[in-house]
Amino acid sequence: MRTALDFRLDADARIVVSKLGDLPTASYIEGRVVRRERAEGDSKLTVGIQFVRFVNVSREEFVEKLAAWEAEAADESATG
Repeated sequence: MRTALDFRLDADARIVVSKLGDLPTASYIEGRVVRRERAEGDSKLTVGIQFVRFVNVSREEFVEKLAAWEAEAADESATG
């Protein structure tokens, strides 16, 4: 993810995905920062997060909904 915040490596991360497909509630995931880099001249930091624990949604369900969302977005961009 890109952010203006300066996360340190191994920092705890809490991710909330407010809407993903037809999931009835926000998805809450705990993780940790495993990568951080800033491109030269860029004010934003790119941070890689390793998902450690899926709190109120299973990993499988989250991946399934994410794949469906990505496929839908690809279809929309292909049709204009």
